[in-house]
Order: sequence, then C-alpha cells, then structure tokens
Amino acid sequence: MKILVISDTHGDPLRMKSILENNSWDNLIHLGDGERDFAFCESIFPQKPMVYVGGNCDYGRHEDSHIMTVCGVKIFCAHGHKFNVRSETGKELLAAEAAKNGCTAALYGHTHICDIRTVNGVLLMNPGSPSLPRGGNPPSFGILSVTEKGEVIPEIIDLEGSDYE
Repeated sequence: MKILVISDTHGDPLRMKSILENNSWDNLIHLGDGERDFAFCESIFPQKPMVYVGGNCDYGRHEDSHIMTVCGVKIFCAHGHKFNVRSETGKELLAAEAAKNGCTAALYGHTHICDIRTVNGVLLMNPGSPSLPRGGNPPSFGILSVTEKGEVIPEIIDLEGSDYE
C-alpha cells in the first residue's frame, strides 16, 4: 500500500495536483493547511481514497486527528499544532498519543520542515511542504509504504530533485 503524505499546501492546488498525477498511489493523507487545495484534488480524483485533517489555518469543519489502519498497521494523522510539534517535547507528546491509540506511526505537518525519526518506538514523519518549505529545505512531500507484512517504509520526495514540477 502506497500512501502519499502531503501537508501545508497553503493555496497551491496545481502543485498538489501535479504530485497526485505524477505518482502511483493507493491513498492520500493531507495533514492540513490546504483545505481548498484538497477539495480541488478530491474533485479530480473522486475514485481515490483521501483523508484530510484540519490545520491551524483551516476554517472548515475537519477532524483534528485521524487514525487509519493499513495492512494491519495503525497510523495516527494530525496537523501537529495542537501538540506543539515545533519542540522536541511536542514530538514526544505526538508519539505518546499515537502509542496510546495503538499506532505504529504518526504523521504530522505544521512546521513545513520534512523529518523522519523514531520517538519512543513510534515512527514520526513530517512530509514538509510542497509550497512553502522552511528551514532551507526544498519543496517536498512524503510517501509512506506499508507492506502486507506490516513493514512501514517512510520516504521524503524532494520536488527540486524530481520531475514533478
């Protein structure tokens, strides 16, 4: 199962559409701050399963978090602002919440900085931002592959070093 993980598109639906068109994927998770971009892409790909969690810049009614199960693996999804993920303590809180809910992985955005790490046994992944990256990072998104055996493989895709522009 291949999951595209996108966050913080902030009004760039064409960049998001390009990512979706130039990848093979089974599911999409948008981690917030791009509700109109998500709605636009959802209308173009109505047959594809997609999840959206609300961010601090979203005004619609969205879940603050979502738990999905893929190939027996539970994945916690949140924008991250309510966990204060800009701090190490916030990342620990996110990992703790994921573990409390029986999740192996937690996906988050908010910082616009891509990151993959393990905190207290929970895989954390931030796909960065394809539109407004921070911290000197290139525009990016993530791919989370989950095998039938339950192995979780995270990857960050650098849009400057790819054909997705």
